[in-house]
Amino acid sequence: MQIDIEQVLKTVRARLEVMMRMRILKCKEPKRCREDFGKPLDERIRGMSIPELSDLCGRGS
Repeated sequence: MQIDIEQVLKTVRARLEVMMRMRILKCKEPKRCREDFGKPLDERIRGMSIPELSDLCGRGS
């Protein structure tokens, strides 16, 4: 099975955006947020491990 990296990234980005929005709603006080909260999505994706990425992708399928 070939993994289409672009497709994976699109999926991950979409999931992360949703998660970020939900977290932003919960996170009314920015001081309580984690350090990487404001990081661009791509940077955040690059910092993730493969299991984290596959977890993100596997959740919605």
